[in-house]
Amino acid sequence: MKYLTILLGILSLSACGENKLVSCLNDSEHAKTQLSLYSEEGGSTYEVIKAVRTDQNYGECFINKLDIPKEATIEQKAQIILDFTSNTIQYAPDKKKAKLSDIDRPGTRLPSRTVADGEGDCEDKAALSAVMLRQLGLKTYVIVRPADFKGIGHVFLGVKANYETKLKCDGEYVIAFDPTLDNAKVGDEEYGLTEVKNASCTKI
Repeated sequence: MKYLTILLGILSLSACGENKLVSCLNDSEHAKTQLSLYSEEGGSTYEVIKAVRTDQNYGECFINKLDIPKEATIEQKAQIILDFTSNTIQYAPDKKKAKLSDIDRPGTRLPSRTVADGEGDCEDKAALSAVMLRQLGLKTYVIVRPADFKGIGHVFLGVKANYETKLKCDGEYVIAFDPTLDNAKVGDEEYGLTEVKNASCTKI
């Protein structure tokens, strides 16, 4: 039984995928000590945008580690990034009642910390994904779904499309991109991403 438990543990770890991006960080242990960005006024949108811009310098290294072919289509490039952030970076919510000095306080982690931790919530995963999408030159929006949708708020991304889609941001057609979903697909309609109402879109 002991050996079966060990084997199952190994299989579960391998299923998560290898976190190739850690090698891009100068000091992964230091990255784990960075407090999440927190804003009462700007909320999730402000936090995600600031996190992306703060760590955009990691974009080139992150993209190189994922070996994204230059000749790939927008969807193919986005899907490679989505596969990584969806399957390798595990979902972990913030503490709901943490003090602002707590390492796991509410807010958005810098992408470097999300990579170092190997986990994050919807804002954290969105910020990490956006760093890579923007590095590829893809126009990216942070989309915030209000809490009035089944009582749960949510953050995901939209990537500008060169064709008509069911989702628009600032009058532009975008492809839905949600790294919080397990085995997510770009433009995934199974979870109603293209039918979200009253969501706010902001270009990163």
